[in-house]
Amino acid sequence: MTQLRTNRERANEFQLRRLEKMSLRHSRQTKQRYSFVGVLFLLLMGYLGWTLFQLQVLKAPDLRARALQQQTKRVRSYLPRLPLADRKGVALANDEPIYALYAHPYILQKEAEIQFRQNLKKKKTTLDQQSSAFPNYVKRAAEELAPILKTSQKKLVTQLGDTSKTTISLTRDLGQGEMEQVEALKLAGLEKEMRRRRVYPTGEESANLVGFIDYNGVGQSGIEQFYNRALAGIDDKNRKLYFNGFGQILASQTPENYFQTDDRNMVLSLDMRLQRAAHLAVQQGVQEYKAKRGAAIILDPRNGEILALASSPAFDNNALGKYGPKVFKNWTVTELYEPGSTFKPLNIAMGLDSGRIRANDVVYDGGSLTLSRRTIRNASGHGNGAISVTEVLKRSSNIGMVRLMQKLDRGDYYDRLRALGIGRKSGIDLPGEAAGIFKSKGQFVRYPIESATTAFGQGVSMTPLQLVRFHSALANGGYLVQPHLATKIMNSQGEAIWNPELTPPKRIFSEKSARTVRQMMVQIVESGTGKAAKIPGYEIAGKTGTAQKVNPNGRGYLQGKKITSFIAHFPADKPRYVVLVVMDEPGVPGAFGSTTAAPVVRKILEEIISADRILPKGPIPLPGRLEDDNKEAAKGGAPRD
Repeated sequence: MTQLRTNRERANEFQLRRLEKMSLRHSRQTKQRYSFVGVLFLLLMGYLGWTLFQLQVLKAPDLRARALQQQTKRVRSYLPRLPLADRKGVALANDEPIYALYAHPYILQKEAEIQFRQNLKKKKTTLDQQSSAFPNYVKRAAEELAPILKTSQKKLVTQLGDTSKTTISLTRDLGQGEMEQVEALKLAGLEKEMRRRRVYPTGEESANLVGFIDYNGVGQSGIEQFYNRALAGIDDKNRKLYFNGFGQILASQTPENYFQTDDRNMVLSLDMRLQRAAHLAVQQGVQEYKAKRGAAIILDPRNGEILALASSPAFDNNALGKYGPKVFKNWTVTELYEPGSTFKPLNIAMGLDSGRIRANDVVYDGGSLTLSRRTIRNASGHGNGAISVTEVLKRSSNIGMVRLMQKLDRGDYYDRLRALGIGRKSGIDLPGEAAGIFKSKGQFVRYPIESATTAFGQGVSMTPLQLVRFHSALANGGYLVQPHLATKIMNSQGEAIWNPELTPPKRIFSEKSARTVRQMMVQIVESGTGKAAKIPGYEIAGKTGTAQKVNPNGRGYLQGKKITSFIAHFPADKPRYVVLVVMDEPGVPGAFGSTTAAPVVRKILEEIISADRILPKGPIPLPGRLEDDNKEAAKGGAPRD
């Protein structure tokens, strides 16, 4: 019995010691775990603390800058493209909203299912009609959309029912009113995208000047290209905008006037009444005289403002797809030609200013002259004998001009031509202006033939616009002005907020010489080569020109090809208009400046007289006498050039 108790006690003690050991082991393991967790926690806290230190202290400037960059952006405020108007407010170019319309067939299908279930609950349909729900919905949508989109219902059914495509473009040319009709239908699955379309109310009448823009709104020709930045609705002031995490502008932080627009517009010097007259006259002239092309320029010599500039063939900037790219260039600005006899008055003015030529000088015209083994002849084919300076211009004598300009030292003659501006651009605010071409001084001085051909307008090249600019100096008393189209940008209050920076007028002729040459040019119209431009009761100073056409592929001239022209100063005593008409390669027999260009100038001057209500200066002859004069000019009774 005692032995059993002892064994039991021993077993209990053993079990107790065992439990104590297990408890001690568990306690040690728990402490280890706590220690490990504690150390891990301390390491984690240290890492977090270090990371926070890096973010808040070490990297703070860089992170702050990056956050500011993401949340703010400096952008220019948006403004619609500026309208264009002529000097009297006639609209030349305007912006209007235009929409692209897209359809999502999947959404249309879901909408058809929703409507079917609603009709099924209302017992307006039956379950066996479920398969036809989507086709019926598409058919109804096509019936409503087809008249608005001006397309066939069958085509729309095919497009809207094609569930294999997520998005379908229905049209990209929907006007504001048409878009409102589409929205009134309240059809599901349609999406619109707005852009702005440029509209040109005057179309081809002014397209060669106004130009056009591409699909992205970038000017591609004319004023639209030259002043693209000013017209494109870009505000030069950079404004700071704030964005949220989704990239959306925070309205509360946006400047108050950021999205506001005003009624700014650019005003051109163009007079659309004169532009239409010039456009129509040139168009008719090209057809009547079977010319390759033609052009007319009307410029105010007092300030260089272009009142009209028309060319034919023309193009409509509202329908560019009908034309080739060649017609988009304004050749009166981008292409050079030899002005021929229209250059002679400029030479006379230079000669008078030099003192080597006097207004009452007489020279001998034998009809031909040989210099440097080359023979020069008059266009008429015969000589005029001893003739005055005025007669040289009236008869457009090439030999007489050579004799007159031989009085000048060739070096001095060359320097005066360069001082005139030959070989330089006019500064017109149209793209692609070509600089004139003129020979080197060494070549001009060394070979007498060079100065001789320059005397009657050959061997020197310029654009038609540059010739008008030079003649404007004769018309305004001797000052070279910068031709331009844009005159100002006005705000909604009618105040000019921008004006073009123009080169100050430069004197190139004396007032006396300019006036003397104009008086000589009056005789050209009264009884010389320019009689076809004569308008009874009005004094017109003018000069004809018929020049050979330079071979663009080599030296010399194109056989049988010529450019005819006529330039007029009106009214002759105090000119307010300089008008040039150029006909390129007229195809009728006996084509001269006097027979092709002068009659076109007359039509334009008659419109100017009507538009400005200019009263006649002298008596108007009886109709019978007037008809006789016109017949004489048409038959060649007057000298031709």
